[in-house]
Amino acid sequence: MQDETHLTKKNSSWLVIIIAIYIIRSFSWFSAELWYDEVLTLTRFVLNPNDPSLLNVFRDYPIANNHILSTAIYWCWTRIVGLPDESLLRLPSICLGIGTIVLIVRHWRHFLGDKLAVIGGIIFAISPVFTAYAYQIRGYSLTFFLATLAVSGALELSRDGKAKRAQAMLFFSSLLLPLVIPTNAMLALPLATLIVADARSRQLSWRQSLLSSLPCLAGFALGAGYYLTIFDQLKRVLAEPDGWNSCWLVIGNLVLALIAHAIVLPLAFFKHPKAGDCGARRMAPLAWTGLAVLCTVGLMLLLSRSGHAPFPRVFLVLLPLVSVLILLAIKENKHQDIIPFTTLAVVILLNGLLWERLADNYTRLQLKKNQVPDNLLQQYYRGQDELRAIARQNDHDMESWFVVTDAYDIMTFRFYWVTRGLPAGQTAGDNELPEDFWNKINHDNLKLRVVAKSPQKAAEIFQKAGFGSKDQLLDKLVRIPGIGKPIRAVYAIE
Repeated sequence: MQDETHLTKKNSSWLVIIIAIYIIRSFSWFSAELWYDEVLTLTRFVLNPNDPSLLNVFRDYPIANNHILSTAIYWCWTRIVGLPDESLLRLPSICLGIGTIVLIVRHWRHFLGDKLAVIGGIIFAISPVFTAYAYQIRGYSLTFFLATLAVSGALELSRDGKAKRAQAMLFFSSLLLPLVIPTNAMLALPLATLIVADARSRQLSWRQSLLSSLPCLAGFALGAGYYLTIFDQLKRVLAEPDGWNSCWLVIGNLVLALIAHAIVLPLAFFKHPKAGDCGARRMAPLAWTGLAVLCTVGLMLLLSRSGHAPFPRVFLVLLPLVSVLILLAIKENKHQDIIPFTTLAVVILLNGLLWERLADNYTRLQLKKNQVPDNLLQQYYRGQDELRAIARQNDHDMESWFVVTDAYDIMTFRFYWVTRGLPAGQTAGDNELPEDFWNKINHDNLKLRVVAKSPQKAAEIFQKAGFGSKDQLLDKLVRIPGIGKPIRAVYAIE
C-alpha cells in the first residue's frame, strides 16, 4: 500500500522518466535514414508532384502505403517545415508515440492503479514492437494513439458519470482508425466485446449493454465506409500479391512479438498464491475480449488468399487492447500487490533490451547474407545510415555514376541522391532493368556502380548488366575505397 501511495504522488515524475526511456531508446532511429516505405509515402503521396493538393491525399489510393489520415498530417507538416533533418521530419509520429504513453500512464491509472499504469508505460517505452513502429513516417504511430484512446474510452464507460465523454472518445477514435489503415477496423469486434461484457458484468441488461457499444461500432462503420467512395482503387489494392507465405509463420511472429512486448504475460493467467479470492465476474469481460481478439486474428488469417497471409504489422492496432487486458488480469490476480514494483520494472526493461539486442544482431547477420528481414521484431532498415552516407559523398566523381542497388534499397538511395541534386535517372533498382541493360541504354560516358550488401549480390547485378557470368565477375569486383559502411559498399568492375 505504501508503494502504491508513493507511486500516486510520483505519477508525473514517472511519466517524465518513462518518456525519457522511450526517447533515449529510440533516438538513433529518429535520426536514421528514411526507409523504402517512408520515402514512398513522402514522394508519392505527401509531396506528389502530379497533384500536390491535400484533397488528393484522400482520393488517391493506388497502393496500401497511403495511410490516409497520417499522410494528411505529414502533408500539413511538410508545408510548415519543408524537408528538414529526419528527426524533425518524423516529429509528428514521435509526438503521437509520446501521446500514447501519456494516455497509458495518466489515464489508465484510474482503472489499473498507479503501479500498473506506470508498468504499462514502461512496457511501451521499452517494447521492441511499439518503439520499432511508433517513429516512422507512416500510420502506425497514429494507429497506436487512436487505438489507445479507443481503449481508454471503453475503460471510461465502466465508471459512472463519464458516459458522454467515454462515448465521444470511442466514437471519434473508432471513426478515425480505419481512415488511417482500413484493416484497423478489426479492432471493432474485440473492443465492442469488452464494452458489452463489462456492461453485463455490472448487471446491465442485454439491451443496455448492446446500446453502449453502438458509438464504437458506428464509428468503425463510418470510417471503413469511406473506402466505398474509392472502392475501385481498394479492390485493386486487395488484389496485390503481397503478404507472407504461411499463416503459421504469422502466428509464430505474433506470439514472439507479444512475449517480447510484455514479458509479464504469464502473470495474467494464474492467481498469486497469496492473493486470496479472485472475482470470476471481474475476469469474465477480459476472457471474452481475449477470445474476441483470437477470433479476429483467426478470421483475418482465414480470409487471406492462399500463400498471401497478412503482414504481422497489420495486427498492431490490437496491441494497446491486448496490453490492457494483460494488465487488468494482473490486477485481478493481485500480482501487483505482492511482486515489488522495482522487480517488475527491471524485468520488463531487461526483457525489452535483450530482445532488441538479439533481434538487432541477428538482423545484421542476415543483412550480410543479403537477406532483408522485416517482421515485428526485425526491421532491416531500422537505424541504418549507409545509403544516406553513400549518396552524400562529395568525392569519387559521383556525377558521372550510374548507380544500381537492389530492390529494397533503391527508394532510399534515390531519395538522398536526388536531394543532393543529382538526376534520378542515374539510379535504378535491379528489379527495374532488363537483362543486359547496360548494352541497351544510352549511358554516354557514365560509369556503372553497384551498391550492394555483399560481393555476391554486386556480381549478380553486374551479370544482369551484361558484364559476364557471376562467378567470373567476383574476381573482377573492386570495392570503391573510402565509401560505404560495414554492410553496404560501392562496387565497380576493374
